[in-house]
Amino acid sequence: MSATVNKAPISKLPSKPSAMIRLALHDVAVLLKEKKAKINMDRWMIQRVARPGGKPRLCEVCFGGAVMMQTLKINPLVHGVPGSYDNTMQPTVMKCVPEMLSLEACDKIRALDYFRAGRVHSGLAQMSVSPRKLAAIHAGGLDQMSVPSFNRTSDFPAFRRAMQKMAGALERHGL
Repeated sequence: MSATVNKAPISKLPSKPSAMIRLALHDVAVLLKEKKAKINMDRWMIQRVARPGGKPRLCEVCFGGAVMMQTLKINPLVHGVPGSYDNTMQPTVMKCVPEMLSLEACDKIRALDYFRAGRVHSGLAQMSVSPRKLAAIHAGGLDQMSVPSFNRTSDFPAFRRAMQKMAGALERHGL
């Protein structure tokens, strides 16, 4: 990877968790509609190269990977993924490339992985939400929410409804 890659502008990423969820839903919808990538919640952002003489294969991205690809314009074919990211699906060990993403942007992307798994409290903590707000979320019973799995295009409507419900609940708490 070139050392001259510019960091993706953090200003493109919302500061509120609910807005971050809505941005990721939008980005997933765009990628699905335009057939730019395959959604695979088991992968952050994976380059899929065509076999010799074969058709080009779509890259695979998860909820956070959709934001990396669509909003932040990080292209796995250009930026050297998968070598640039740890694909263990452990948000705490996901490696963000400092030349490409700030630590704040990495935390927001990691938070999306918690949110898509229904782990609201963990996602909010990843985004450095204040202890007072975290206590209010806990008191409101929003620590965890049920989110259906999403690894096929046909799963997206149910996943989107659950994530919109989560975003709405967070908005009611000013998040």
